[in-house]
Amino acid sequence: KIHRDSKNNLWVATWNQGVFKINQDARTVSRYNNSAADNARNISNTRSILETRNGELWVGTRGGLLQYIEAADSFRVYR
Repeated sequence: KIHRDSKNNLWVATWNQGVFKINQDARTVSRYNNSAADNARNISNTRSILETRNGELWVGTRGGLLQYIEAADSFRVYR
């Protein structure tokens, strides 16, 4: 799954490699995987990405639902 968010970041969800955030303006790539995301088990097994109207980013995984917390650059896990 690939999603461009309202801040022009490109999010790429993969089944085995985690989630990638590509900031084309800053030319940076951030990778979120099981070891990088706090308590985000199974983030490597992502199925979908959705951004709400108010800009919240959600990632659906095999292990639960993750909410991206931009201020902390991490995910809150809902199982």
